[in-house]
Amino acid sequence: MSEAAALAWLSTRRDAAKPGDAECEAMALQLSRLVAVYALSPSHEQIRTLTASDLRGGRFAERGDAVRFDDGRAPITGLCMTRAALNAAIETLKSAPG
Repeated sequence: MSEAAALAWLSTRRDAAKPGDAECEAMALQLSRLVAVYALSPSHEQIRTLTASDLRGGRFAERGDAVRFDDGRAPITGLCMTRAALNAAIETLKSAPG
């Protein structure tokens, strides 16, 4: 997810400066509102589609690679999305006003 967030940042910003942690985390949030986000198990054997409910109350961390919660829930790691979804999200963000 951190790579997707960085690519989306670079593809949609005019200054094209390398994004920091905060920029990647903000972009990960934007992407999660546009496309399906998945959690890949550490063994890469299982993949789970995350819902808005799964992400509610969390904040993206680690440049977008994790969602952390202040309410005691375990963090969600192994975040990813498909390349096609990322490309569609980038096009949506490019055409958004502002």
